[in-house]
Amino acid sequence: MDIIAGMGGTDAWKTSVESISATNTCYVISINGLNGSKNPTLPDFENIQKEILSCLQVEKVEKPVIIGHSFGGFIAMQLVVNHPDFFRKLILIDSSTTPAASNLNLSFSVASSGNDD
Repeated sequence: MDIIAGMGGTDAWKTSVESISATNTCYVISINGLNGSKNPTLPDFENIQKEILSCLQVEKVEKPVIIGHSFGGFIAMQLVVNHPDFFRKLILIDSSTTPAASNLNLSFSVASSGNDD
């Protein structure tokens, strides 16, 4: 399961990740610029998507369920639209179809938690 956090960053997902990780491997994707951190470059949504997809491929994640929250939902929607055969399911939470955070400087990092069951 892959979670792309939104404006509140990854801290809001700690309890959910603990619960999900009991039975699933969970990757939490943090977009820099959304969680109080800064990114010196302008947002490049296509590059963020490529980096996320590349990371999932390196980790050999097959047919993941992707959860997108807030702005993370926008990124998740774009990933699924551009790569529909790669993902099994898309779950959106409080998301928009427009990049409301387009004035932020963004990049991403990934943390993994859980097991391989």
